[in-house]
Amino acid sequence: IEGIVPGLLIYNKNKPQPNRAVVLMHAVYLSKETFLTFGKRLAMLDFWVYTIDMTSHGESREKIHLGRNCQYIQIAARWFRLNGIRNVAVIGHSLGAVTTLFALCGYNKRVEDWFYGIMTRLIQRLNNIIEESKQAKPEERNKLIYEIINQSKEYKELKEVVVNAMK
Repeated sequence: IEGIVPGLLIYNKNKPQPNRAVVLMHAVYLSKETFLTFGKRLAMLDFWVYTIDMTSHGESREKIHLGRNCQYIQIAARWFRLNGIRNVAVIGHSLGAVTTLFALCGYNKRVEDWFYGIMTRLIQRLNNIIEESKQAKPEERNKLIYEIINQSKEYKELKEVVVNAMK
């Protein structure tokens, strides 16, 4: 995982490789070291542990990015499985917990980029509608915006992105 996912592998060097592992993701303003004591205790209980630095924290110099953090979790879990550890748990704290839930649903940087690309188009479209309907009464404008959002291709795409990412 070194060089791909910023983090720290914690394990008991005096014991054979266990059949279980844990991936840990910290909260905002913290780092992989937050889970150092917890990770060492888990290692004493025959777990391998990988504690991750989320983007823009600790050793990670990437701009903060939820989708990238989800990929970090997915890569770490996959790394354990590729190394023969079948039982892999993922634990997160605060934003780390949210990231964990998204990662387990299949959310990643590609999905996030796709989602924000569609959102950008939808927002641009809404801004144009608002600009064009400045003379309309507020309730008429709100009704128009609501109908356009629900009828728009972008809105339907957004729902598809979210549903497909959660499958």
